[in-house]
Amino acid sequence: MMTSKFDVFKEITIGGLSKEQLLQLLSEAGIQFNQYANTLFDHPHFLPSTQVKKVKLVKTTLAAMELSESCSFEEFSNQATALGLKLCPPIFSCIFKARILGSTRRTLSNNCFKET
Repeated sequence: MMTSKFDVFKEITIGGLSKEQLLQLLSEAGIQFNQYANTLFDHPHFLPSTQVKKVKLVKTTLAAMELSESCSFEEFSNQATALGLKLCPPIFSCIFKARILGSTRRTLSNNCFKET
């Protein structure tokens, strides 16, 4: 595992929230849902993890990962795995942005956020 090659910019704790608690957190962050987000959260297969984990977030570039700008997602994913990195699920990205961006009104949608 080569994650020491990348600078950790944030360490966070994830998991341990019910769907209702997660929805409350997003609501308190000023996130409004559109129909796509409602469909996602209402789906029976959307089950937030009950396991609490600490994760380290890194920022990197394709060049730092020794990839070209024209690489495919599969190449990117394979190289990330080879470097000891895991990809964040899209919903996690939205939740993280909600915590970072604060209380400005946003809509959670299929492309994560739209300013309102």
